[in-house]
Amino acid sequence: MAATVFVPLIVASVANHLKARALGVLAIEDHAHGPSRTIANHIYAALVTPLAELAGRLRAGVLVVLGFILTYAFCYNIWSSFAFPFYLDYLHYTKDQVAFASKIFGIIMTMFGISLGGYLFLRIGRFPTVLLGAMLPPLGNLLYADLADGGHVIDAFAHVLMLDRLGGALGADARMLRLLLAIVYENIATGLAGTAFVAYVSSVVSKRYTAIQYALLSSLTFLVGTLGRGVAGEAFDTYGYGPVFRATALAGVVSVSFVLMEWVRVSRAEARAVKK
Repeated sequence: MAATVFVPLIVASVANHLKARALGVLAIEDHAHGPSRTIANHIYAALVTPLAELAGRLRAGVLVVLGFILTYAFCYNIWSSFAFPFYLDYLHYTKDQVAFASKIFGIIMTMFGISLGGYLFLRIGRFPTVLLGAMLPPLGNLLYADLADGGHVIDAFAHVLMLDRLGGALGADARMLRLLLAIVYENIATGLAGTAFVAYVSSVVSKRYTAIQYALLSSLTFLVGTLGRGVAGEAFDTYGYGPVFRATALAGVVSVSFVLMEWVRVSRAEARAVKK
């Protein structure tokens, strides 16, 4: 994280500092060539310059933006690689059951979640939708914790809404219905969150560096989850799925906190712009 986020950000901030004071800035065009100079120019243009623009425009707010992006999809990304071992080895569903629930039914629910995210974005606004996208996936982890512990809450929910009768009429037993309900919620929540995230990042990037900044920022959403998967795998083996799902759901509080801080930051910036 230091190498991919904070060191480039520090370099970008230093570059802004030097440029503002006309220190280390070329007075005339430098025509020197060479392999090392070419590599350095490409790195500067592809990484430092876009980050320097972002840091210069957002100032200290760039730390809130990066914190928001790094933690937004943490609850899902950190355990997504273990989904099939969880379904197949721990819960003992068959491959056909998992394929139907996740690859057919789940894809339909993801499309619904994406559509719902777009609708809410237009209906209630950007940050309310982004906040929902930060809050809903951690609740899905609690649902999976219940599934790991036997699915008693899911069964009660299905019984209250008479989904157990509907599932029985369609040929789904209680075990299959639990899996379907968990995947329905997860895919709708992650689809909504993904739509909100894309819209948010698109509003943060500048028109001059749209592609580069979007690629850099969106790639950071997977960084913490990818780095944490080794720890997550060891935690699943040591403590079991239920406790780890609850712990990762609790970590969603961090993401929600960053969303609220970013909401306040943007609101204040917009208020200052109106006064001017």
